[in-house]
Parts: sequence; C-alpha cells; structure tokens
Amino acid sequence: MVSDVMEITHPSINWNADNLDSEWTAFENHAKLMCQGPLADKSEKVACAYLLIWVGAQGREIFSTFELADEEKDKIEIYFKKFRDYAAPKKNQVFSRYVFQKRDQNNTESTDKYITELKILVKPCGYLSESEMVRDKIVSGVRNPKLREKLLAVGDSLTLAQAVTICRAHESTQALLKTFEQKEIKQEVDAVAKSRSSFSLKKTECYFCGGNYSPQHVCPAKRKTCAKCKKQNHFAKVCKSKAVNIVGNEATNTPAFTSDLYNQEETEVFLYAINKDSSKDEIFAEISVCGQIHIDFKIDTGAQVNILPSQYLDKLSPKPKLLKATQRLTS
Repeated sequence: MVSDVMEITHPSINWNADNLDSEWTAFENHAKLMCQGPLADKSEKVACAYLLIWVGAQGREIFSTFELADEEKDKIEIYFKKFRDYAAPKKNQVFSRYVFQKRDQNNTESTDKYITELKILVKPCGYLSESEMVRDKIVSGVRNPKLREKLLAVGDSLTLAQAVTICRAHESTQALLKTFEQKEIKQEVDAVAKSRSSFSLKKTECYFCGGNYSPQHVCPAKRKTCAKCKKQNHFAKVCKSKAVNIVGNEATNTPAFTSDLYNQEETEVFLYAINKDSSKDEIFAEISVCGQIHIDFKIDTGAQVNILPSQYLDKLSPKPKLLKATQRLTS
C-alpha cells in the first residue's frame, strides 16, 4: 500500500501564492482524497504524518507555531483547520461590504455569472441574511432598467429565488428578440440588395441619346452637339426643341424668310389668322430681335409658328441669310 501511495501524485502547496486561501483549498481537497483513498486503512496518526510531509518544510515551520492541546494532537481534522485558518485572509467587513455594494452587472455579463459573483462577495461581509442582501443588490445592480422595474413591481414578497427566475426569464426573452430582429434585418437587407441588383440589370431608354442602357452606362451623347437645335449633350433623334418658321404678311404681300435650323417631321403648319388690328384684351410682350430691334409679339401658347414682316428684316444689319422654308404655311 505504501508503494501505491508513492506512485500517486501527492498534494503540494505554494505558501507564497498571491491567493493563499484558494491555494490551500485546492491542497486540502487533494489531501482529503488521499486520506480517503490510498491511506484509508491507515491510522489517523499516520495520515497526520503524511500531511506534514505534503505541506513541505515551510508548512512544517508554520505548523510549529500552532498551539495544540493534548487531545488535539494527531487529529487530522484539527490539523486541516489550523492550516485553513492560517491561509484564510484577514477579514475586513467594512471593505468587503464596500466591494459588494459597488458591484454592478457589466454590459457583457450574463445574469447567472453576476449572481454567482454576488454570492461569493457577500460571504465575508457578515450580514445576518446573505440571501436578502444578494436579492437587494440584484435589484440595484442589474444593467437593464426594464428588468429592475419588473423586480421592484413584485414588492416585499420578492425572494432571492424569484429574483433569479425573473432575471433569467428576462435575459432569455431578450436573446430571442435579438435573434428575431437580426433575422428581420437580414431579410430587409437581402431584399434591398436584390432590388438594387435587379434595378442595375434593367435597361431603360436614355433620355439624352435614345439608347437602351443600364443606369451605370456612360451616355454617348455627352458633350455632343445636337444636329437640330445645336445644343449640347443630346442627339437630334431625342431633341425636344421645335423649329421656328417666320413668314411674311399676306395682307401687305411682303416676302417671308425662315430660319430652318432642322427638318421638322411635320410637312404643313396651320396658321389661323394674320391681322394688323389688335384687341385690347390681347397680351403682348416686347422681345429683342438679334439685339437690334424690339418688337411686340402676341402671347399665344397654342401657336405652331411665329411670323415676322420683312420690313423688320430690312432694319437688321447685317441681314440674316434667308433659307428656303421646308414646310407649307396654310391659313
């Protein structure tokens, strides 16, 4: 049996550890397993001897400072308690309570982890009712205001167990809602991406060149001059400008001239009447012609053409070049 004990890894302890209390707890648990296992058939005196071997030279120096009554000698539980009291940190209830009261739930901390931490911190505080203090700290320390409202709504009947249940249920509900929201957002994003994709592939007629292109195409009419109106950035086949034909006054039998900027699709333009007399209800606007003469033109939004007597042409210097009209004017 002794050989079996020697082959098994025996307990060891670092007496210079930063957290000696935790170090001793781990050592004691290991030592008790050895006493219950390989040393189970040994006497208590032998078990105490093994314990003094395992604690090492520094542990035996500490043991020599213990005051033991005759009835306490060779008692393994007494030895464990003496070492446990030595390793336990010196209690400061004021500081422990300060740390406990300042402990709030972190942004990324789960409910269970927070409550477990509170149960550990409350131990050295020396409160008469640890469960009530943990319950109260949960209410004041949880990070979610709505959860705090639920806890406060229960009132004086709220127990620690109820507080834990409410916190867990709330956390579970929030996790489900977050999952649903993320799923809905993903669906919306996918729908928008699909819509944009289909829109980018759809070809429409270009307003400036008349071609069928997707919205990303570079219009070939950019910086090009229209053959009809001589303006830039569009082709003649989509030009919206209308030609202006100027004819003479039939009453005075004066010749007509035309500024034929482009060939109109219409072959005949209808003129209702040409009169010298004007009604008082008619509206005229003074327009400058070639920057040289000013003429009163009748405002008529339904007119297809504008006419100008040749006498005004004679006043222009230099005279504009007359071009042959491409359309017939009828009245």
